[in-house]
Amino acid sequence: MFENNTYSANWVGLIRYRAHFDLMAYREGDYFDVYKGKAFSCKDYIPRSVVVKGMRHYCGEQEDFEMYRFCSEQSRKIAIQFNKLSTVFPCKIRFVVPAVTQIDTRSTVAFGKKFNKDEYVAFEEKLEGNFTTFIDKRGNTLDGNKCCLILEAFSHYSFVVSEGNFVICGLQGVYRKDKSEFILTNPTIHSREGKFGPGDKRDPGIRDVTQNHTCNKFCQMFMNKPSKSATELENEFGEI
Repeated sequence: MFENNTYSANWVGLIRYRAHFDLMAYREGDYFDVYKGKAFSCKDYIPRSVVVKGMRHYCGEQEDFEMYRFCSEQSRKIAIQFNKLSTVFPCKIRFVVPAVTQIDTRSTVAFGKKFNKDEYVAFEEKLEGNFTTFIDKRGNTLDGNKCCLILEAFSHYSFVVSEGNFVICGLQGVYRKDKSEFILTNPTIHSREGKFGPGDKRDPGIRDVTQNHTCNKFCQMFMNKPSKSATELENEFGEI
């Protein structure tokens, strides 16, 4: 056997998908190896292109990927509300949310990491385009795209609606000019309570982001009118 396969897991529209993926990672992150793959369900005639993420340095556990999904889901909720703030924003923001599952069958050969049976992994939508880190984990803007002003404002907005309890940064993914949309993955969230995983640097992380932020014209759109509080967002979308 020359591919790795996962068990099925709830993903798009709560439909169950299973994925198979390449033997060799095509990208490496701080925590994950990233593999190209395909996801299948009984509802789709054509498989969906996905990336499968496994832990780089050890056997992935459920809590590793549940935290990853938790950060993605919280960011997605904030982005939905942010996108509603104004019809004049030049582009929208969307976060992909992964499915968390386990390895079912493993390849008999490996180029790099050899996965364990039942090891936890995650799969998510494969982003088409030039993958870019737009804003780093300290709140520094790294890309000259003028639409990054929207991402800077979004990071600021997350701090406002959480009433200073957390800030979303580490904004990376692709900008789809044809859709006027940022599609982002694997955000970092710094919080007062340190509840967003190993990338959460708590108060020092929040301080770095706020000190590196310069307000722009899009920040003024929510600073000059009441924004929904974290409590209101929680009632609308679930726990924040």
